[in-house]
Amino acid sequence: MKRNLIIVTLVSSSLFLHAQRRIIHVPAPQPPTVPIDGGLTVLLLGGGLLAKRIVKQPNQ
Repeated sequence: MKRNLIIVTLVSSSLFLHAQRRIIHVPAPQPPTVPIDGGLTVLLLGGGLLAKRIVKQPNQ
């Protein structure tokens, strides 16, 4: 699990640095002028992995 966390950290840090240059415009449900950067997806995935780890710890 520690290895997965390190990999996610490395990937998310590189994507976060490049996210400022790559802006994706999503037509719905937001207005077309509201930008969403690619780092948002990485943060959601990283948070999901962390939450999964926290939930599994008390059960062990």
